[in-house]
Amino acid sequence: MIRPRRGRRVSFHPDDGAAPIEAADSVAGLRFIITAQNGGDALVDYTALQPRRLALAAARALRHLGAPAVL
Repeated sequence: MIRPRRGRRVSFHPDDGAAPIEAADSVAGLRFIITAQNGGDALVDYTALQPRRLALAAARALRHLGAPAVL
């Protein structure tokens, strides 16, 4: 029976998990393309939605969910 090796101790700084805040272009942030995992692209266009602040928040959340994972 092989015993598991002991791991190394790591530490994280509180800022390590913080995502950088990017300035969002109001039109480019509302119109973008999502590429599906199984192939194909989908154009998402929120430029005509009102209220504008809700459209920006929904588009930002959808882009964040559809973004590729960064390891």
